[in-house]
Amino acid sequence: MTVIDIHTHIFASAKPFPRAALDDPMWSVSDRMGPGFKAKAEAQQLARIEDYLDRMDEWGVDIVCVNNVANSGTGARAMNDYNAEIIAAHPNRMIGFAAIPMAAGENGARELEYAIKELGFYGAKIYPKIQNVPLDADSMHEIYAAASDLNVPLLTHTTALPHAYSGTRGMHWMDHTYDNPARVFDSGMMAKYPNLKIIFAHQGGGYIYYKDMLIERNPASAALWDRFYVDMSPMSRFSQAQTQAAIDALGLDHVLFGIDYPWANLEEAGKCVAHLKAMDFSEDVKKAILGENAIKLINLRLNQPSQSASS
Repeated sequence: MTVIDIHTHIFASAKPFPRAALDDPMWSVSDRMGPGFKAKAEAQQLARIEDYLDRMDEWGVDIVCVNNVANSGTGARAMNDYNAEIIAAHPNRMIGFAAIPMAAGENGARELEYAIKELGFYGAKIYPKIQNVPLDADSMHEIYAAASDLNVPLLTHTTALPHAYSGTRGMHWMDHTYDNPARVFDSGMMAKYPNLKIIFAHQGGGYIYYKDMLIERNPASAALWDRFYVDMSPMSRFSQAQTQAAIDALGLDHVLFGIDYPWANLEEAGKCVAHLKAMDFSEDVKKAILGENAIKLINLRLNQPSQSASS
């Protein structure tokens, strides 16, 4: 069994961030998620990826897919090159999703192509709230077309239930649950780019629970759900019933395993694999979620000298 964490971040490393990466506007926007976030990144005071890597065997994780986001073309290139160096230093254990700018004029499509073809990455991470661009913006057309042509998925944030509802809408930095998947569906972009596949993080923020109702209202949308994936990150926060709901809505092969380090700290991260394994699922279901689905989705190249892993 190969266990793949499809959703973890590099916010700090033994290798300092390049200045061009730290100057990206993403860090300042992220201060809304936690005051002082940029200052901590500059001082290398955020949780380091090496602390995760040191515990992978103990946790039962074989491969970790790391991602960051960036708002500028310059910052994205610096971040992707930086991540690629860290990945190359840990062959067979790490793979990458690219940081790509979403705004018009920043050419996120070109950066995606560079990251896939030159760095060997497997997809990209986009975060509408931090990047200040909604998923149905005109600038997204080129990005979606590139992802479709390259046959790679895009991973996007969706705020997990119940945090996107009235009780916490005062958190101005938070993506409201339905906004991200709804914009992609309602804009017609999923239909326009027939090979576009999107991973909606954190169980799709609960959007999956309304699949049947949405299809009843718009029968033409039924086929689009085949390209709607979710990651269960951090897995430790989802019950068996919630995991089963994702399977029932999307199909077993559309449900992925994630840890979301360092938002899930080391203690919680260490519980994620065991939490799923303790559920009353068959071994085939557990294997699919823990790694087989990710391997198929991203066309993972196993047993290569870099950007892959074997177990």
